[in-house]
Amino acid sequence: VTGVQTCALPISTDAQAQARAQNYRDALDEGAVAGMLESYGVPKNGGGNAMTARAQGAFMTQAVVGSPASCARQIEDFLRDCDIDGLMFIYDDYPAGLRVTGQHILPHLRAAFP
Repeated sequence: VTGVQTCALPISTDAQAQARAQNYRDALDEGAVAGMLESYGVPKNGGGNAMTARAQGAFMTQAVVGSPASCARQIEDFLRDCDIDGLMFIYDDYPAGLRVTGQHILPHLRAAFP
């Protein structure tokens, strides 16, 4: 079983979602991220691999950002391109994100993967 952790920002429009994602990038506390990575055993210089480079950004996982329809397409593409068995979503607003996923994203994915 292979699972992937995904940060999802399903917001009304693509522009609103991208603006919120940029706000998180702009407000990144680089010292906190560096301290967390160091606590995991990653050297202060980042170790130089793709995972640690991505982890130093605002989203430490694969990110799905956009309107619910855009997020559904991004997730569908991701599932088609990768050999994984499941996804674990992280939302900035858990109740709202869960609601949007259940009402708009999952129906799309169920239709795409009958």
